[in-house]
Amino acid sequence: MNKTYKARLISWRENKDVHFANTGLSNYRISYYEKERCYRLTYYNFCEMNTGCKLFYSVDEAKEWAQDTHYPDQIKKYLHVEISTIDSITAWFKTIKPKPANKSVQFGAMCEEFGEILRACGIRDERLEQIRDKFYHAKRPPFERTIDDVELLDAICDTIVTLVGFGYMMGYDVHGALNEVNASNWSKFENGEPVFNEHGKIAKGENYRPPELEKFV
Repeated sequence: MNKTYKARLISWRENKDVHFANTGLSNYRISYYEKERCYRLTYYNFCEMNTGCKLFYSVDEAKEWAQDTHYPDQIKKYLHVEISTIDSITAWFKTIKPKPANKSVQFGAMCEEFGEILRACGIRDERLEQIRDKFYHAKRPPFERTIDDVELLDAICDTIVTLVGFGYMMGYDVHGALNEVNASNWSKFENGEPVFNEHGKIAKGENYRPPELEKFV
C-alpha cells in the first residue's frame, strides 16, 4: 500500500506583517492584498524559474496550502522523492551524481562522519582523520582492485543497522532525525542544482537550512 510522503515543516519568518519562507525548492511570500481584501501567497519555483500566486482568506490558510499541497507536490515532481527515507536519500545522490564517479570522496565522507561520532563522545583519533584526508585527495580508491563486493555490502548494511541500534540505545528518535537531515540535505541545492566544494563533496548552497535535531534527542 502506498503511503503519502510527508514534507518537513516549512519554517516561516515575519517582517512587518509579511511572511517569508524558503524550502530550497520554492520561495514563499504572504502579504495582505488590499484590493481584494484577502491574503496573497506568491511563490517562486527554483526548478521551473517561474512565479505563481494564490489568494486566501487568512495567513494560516495560505501557509496550510503551501505546507500540505504545493511543497509536497514540488518534492514529488522535481526531486523524484519516493516514499521511504532511504529512497529519498538515494534520489538525492542520483541527483548529485547520475553516474557514480569517484568512490574515494564518499569513503572520505564516511570516515569524516565516523570521526564526528567519536568526537561527540569525547574521543579523537588522528589516524582516522589522516585516512579521511587521504581518500578526499585520491583520484581512485586504493582498495578498488581488492574489493569484495558481497562482503562490503554486508558491512555497509550491518553498519546502518548498528548505527540505528546505537541511536535507539541512546534514546534518540533516529527515524525523525534522519528525515530532518535528509530534508536539510535537499535544501543545499541552488536553483535545483547541487553545489560542490574543491574535494567534490556536496557544499551548502545559499538556500541551505541546517537540521533542527534538538527535538529528536
